[in-house]
Amino acid sequence: MHRLILAMLSVLCLFSNCKKSSENLWPTKMLIVGTWELRSNGAGVVLMNFPPGNGNMYKYQANTYEKYTGGMLKKKGTYRIVKEKFKLTGKMMDRIIYDNDMNATTVYVFVGNDMLSYNVGGYSTGDMYARISAQ
Repeated sequence: MHRLILAMLSVLCLFSNCKKSSENLWPTKMLIVGTWELRSNGAGVVLMNFPPGNGNMYKYQANTYEKYTGGMLKKKGTYRIVKEKFKLTGKMMDRIIYDNDMNATTVYVFVGNDMLSYNVGGYSTGDMYARISAQ
């Protein structure tokens, strides 16, 4: 009887944790960690593709980032990701805040299938970054 109750409680905990994990931020915070290199930019009139090794990268660690352009470090600092309601749709999205600057233009981040993209001020930047091996 005790085993049956323990098994039922374990299943209940498993399902309740699934619901809670979808509401918290750990997936995006965990998925963004790594090195990302620019592969394409489609915000302009013409889609531009970038070959591997182009040196336009973001490197994210648990709370810090580095931005490289052409292989040169251009900026580094801290970041955090918060859930925020997107005003145009009312949908909750993951906002990335660099260097604790809450007054900066709003940037939303999307991570999936080893690809990273941004939405700035409500518009897609067109930049697609691919996860690459740490360098």
